[in-house]
Amino acid sequence: MIPIPSWLTEELAAMLADRAEQNGCPVHRDNYLFVRPKGGPLERDKFRQSVIRPALRAAGLPDTLRTYDLRHSHASLLIDRGANVLAVAQRNWTNSGARPSVRSTLPWSPSTTVGAGPDSSRYPPTYHQWYIAMVWVVVYHPEAQKERDGLPPKERVALYNAVTKLEAVGPALGYPHTSAVQGASHLRELRPRAGRSPWRGLYRLVGERFVIAAVAPEAQHDSKGFKRACAAAERRLNELEE
Repeated sequence: MIPIPSWLTEELAAMLADRAEQNGCPVHRDNYLFVRPKGGPLERDKFRQSVIRPALRAAGLPDTLRTYDLRHSHASLLIDRGANVLAVAQRNWTNSGARPSVRSTLPWSPSTTVGAGPDSSRYPPTYHQWYIAMVWVVVYHPEAQKERDGLPPKERVALYNAVTKLEAVGPALGYPHTSAVQGASHLRELRPRAGRSPWRGLYRLVGERFVIAAVAPEAQHDSKGFKRACAAAERRLNELEE
């Protein structure tokens, strides 16, 4: 959970009040906070292309920066201002299966007060690295990324949410969110929407990161397609490990 300032709370309240007036009914607490111009949930890929990437370029940041990385930078800025490192880690990453790793944050902001945190004078002035980030690295094989991009928007979002769980929990993530693929060598299937999605992400731990090597149809829905995807995933992973 990330706290927000009072001015942002006021702007969000005004936005919801305008939406309620336009729709002629109050906004329910279960409704989406941010929606498309004509209503309905935002599509992650389109939103990234039309809003996030232009904002990254305007800020002089790389296009590869993920929205999820802002969470990491939030924790880093807390520490810069004197917050306890372990307290921040426990507050933001409470999953017992998480593994410590060193992560990088956004470029150092000129408005950041140097010396606000303990030993902050030892940090480089333009870019600094960051403490204990309890996250796991999950990447897509280029071919798997193409397969993911070909999914219907709803299924892409479901797979994204499943990947977020894997990033947070790592090997401790269990059924129904993931399971071993029978007959395959150390290959697992990521099961979006706890298995209710008709698609699977096939992955393996390679070194210190999870690699999603293929996107497959659910086995009972399309057994031949699933087997073909498993074979492709194993071939791609073996090429990476050679």
